Amino acid sequence: MTKVALDAMGSDHGPSVLVEGAAAAHRLGIEVVLVGDQAVLGPLAESHGFSPDIVHAPTVITMDENPSRAVREKRDASVVVACRLVADGKASGVVSAGSTGATMTAAVLEIGRSEGISRPAIAAIIPTTGRGSVLLDAGANPECKPEHLVQFAYMGVALAKTRLNIASPRVGLFNNGTEEGKGRYLEKEVFGLLSESTLDFVGNVEGHDLLVGTADVIVTDGFVGNAVLKASEGTAARIIDMVRLGLSDAIGDHPEMAQHVVPPLMEIYDRMSPDKYGGASLLGVDGVVTIAHGTANPEAITSALRMTRDVADSGLVAGIRTSLGA
Repeated sequence: MTKVALDAMGSDHGPSVLVEGAAAAHRLGIEVVLVGDQAVLGPLAESHGFSPDIVHAPTVITMDENPSRAVREKRDASVVVACRLVADGKASGVVSAGSTGATMTAAVLEIGRSEGISRPAIAAIIPTTGRGSVLLDAGANPECKPEHLVQFAYMGVALAKTRLNIASPRVGLFNNGTEEGKGRYLEKEVFGLLSESTLDFVGNVEGHDLLVGTADVIVTDGFVGNAVLKASEGTAARIIDMVRLGLSDAIGDHPEMAQHVVPPLMEIYDRMSPDKYGGASLLGVDGVVTIAHGTANPEAITSALRMTRDVADSGLVAGIRTSLGA
């Protein structure tokens, strides 16, 4: 059975939320290894009625620490130990809702980069009118060279094939216009490289293309990608809140409307909510690594653990190697 290591100390809300999510994943048949302070995690797991393997890791890397320094100095930190389990073959993947920088650094140092990859990238699934699209880089590399974005595209295609079941993913370059020649030096160079690649490159895509499925994989640098991701998540959440508030009075006056209005609203919420997608994948390391939101609730943690199990079983890492000819 595929085991997933959970950094059970890395969360804005503390370990109780993580353990609750792990317990729910356990009930779905996912084997979770909790990594963290055993004295804290043991009673929490017992309170949720399950007895997982717990790997003791006495220290935690906090959000305000320098990630590179902390990972090198705190060899017994929960995220470092969790990544080491993957490197040692004792877990097939790892989930962390802690410091993104620390998770990336620990993954690179403990698990190692995939052969042929210059820089790992964070790949997020964004909701569309279809099965969703892969957006990368979503924050790992604020500054990139053209060849980095080309590697991102190949990795994103491998993820779209395995996670979204898209046989021939279309690749788009995020830009401020659809015409060739648009953008900064970076986008102009990448456009040429992708046009000459073996990928199904559909050209430039703009902001209004993100949620309509114009491309299955959308590549950009980490600065732009992170801003786009957070803006789209925030907009989706705000729209849902506005609709909910707007309907509450109407439903209060006309209760019979609820059966017609609530189901489609919940369907929209399920499609747009980041909790349903589980987190972002760190691509380009020699193992399956999922970065969850620091504010993730138990449902989101359960989704992240399920996604990590499924991605590990799908052979994503081998698929990336194949796509790059490694």
